[in-house]
Amino acid sequence: MNSFTLINKNKVFFNIWLAQLISNFGDSFYDVAIVLYIMSITNNSAFLAGGIAISSFLGRFVGSYISSKYIDKVHTRVVMLVTDMIRIILLIVMLYCMSKFKMPVIFFYFLGFMLSVLGYAFVPARHKSVSEIVHRDELLHANQADSVSSSIVQILSWALGGVVYAFFGVYITLFIDLLSFCISFFLVFISKWNSSLNKPLIRENNKFDNKKNNYKENKVMKNLFKLESIYLLLAAFYWAALPLKIIPIWGSKNYGYQGAFFGLGALIMAIFLGKVKFKKIGYVYLLGLLVNLIGNLIGAIAIQFFVFALGVFVAGIGDPFWSVGRKMIIQTNIDIKNQGEAFAKLETYGSFMLIVGWIFGGYVADKTSATFVMTFVCIIQLIVIVCFSNVFRDTTYKNNLTK
Repeated sequence: MNSFTLINKNKVFFNIWLAQLISNFGDSFYDVAIVLYIMSITNNSAFLAGGIAISSFLGRFVGSYISSKYIDKVHTRVVMLVTDMIRIILLIVMLYCMSKFKMPVIFFYFLGFMLSVLGYAFVPARHKSVSEIVHRDELLHANQADSVSSSIVQILSWALGGVVYAFFGVYITLFIDLLSFCISFFLVFISKWNSSLNKPLIRENNKFDNKKNNYKENKVMKNLFKLESIYLLLAAFYWAALPLKIIPIWGSKNYGYQGAFFGLGALIMAIFLGKVKFKKIGYVYLLGLLVNLIGNLIGAIAIQFFVFALGVFVAGIGDPFWSVGRKMIIQTNIDIKNQGEAFAKLETYGSFMLIVGWIFGGYVADKTSATFVMTFVCIIQLIVIVCFSNVFRDTTYKNNLTK
């Protein structure tokens, strides 16, 4: 079996997969439109447009934190439907207000924050739903399919969003985002599934109950949280320095191309991911981090854009291993009734680290140099991966899938 066979065979998973693909395209159209629109009403202020990114990061942190408190008490389908419905209402309000009034920038910050809160209440439920819809021995192919769709969005959506905005303006671009949420809502609405498809793992210390702190007894999960938090903090330093590396040397046009190179690498590897055989899922995760690191290091020391683009492409190759491995560590080490909170907590910690890293990363890059920050970050990331490697080499894959 491969991911394409799974999509064709499992109608419910196909609907959820397609809903995610379409809504991700809509999200990217929104991201492009709102930044360009804010710049157009603020005399091209990059500072004010950048406020959208901060409000989105804060929304991601708040949304994942709140969802961790209730996500496993409500059926994932209900969470997905409610969050999509509220996002539809918010976008309708945004479009109406923009058409009738001259709205201040703070209005868009607030709506961006709320949309992000809802989005990251949706994400943990979406990740958990895979374990509810797909048999445990098919999880790799399900996550592979998700990785393929994410890579397609990475390559195409930003460019298409910019074209639509240029030719049709902000209202049509945002309406496409609204339409994507409506389609996503419909596909989830017509899909019904039983959350008890996979039997709970019969293992000790797999509960993720924050009140009892049982998740701290799970060695794998504890170290996953630590490694992800540290790695994302360092990654945010890298990403904050990235514009200072690209724009002064190669121009702002090439800054936009990096996403396409990253997405192309991710798409190629995502397609072939199901053919790669691993004895332990921890190897998938560690390989993703390592390949991503190698690509980032190539980009950090590059003095020609071709070499930089090659580094971004290599980093993209590592992304499917990283994202699929991370999800499957939770899906195969945490009981299904507690997976929602595990995913939400992981997003909460990661969001906080991204906020901190973005704030301080740009400052450090301004005071030193982008190349220095990016290279130094890669060295520290390598040390961190090595320090945690023993834990994830012990993370089982086959045994957990077949229990």
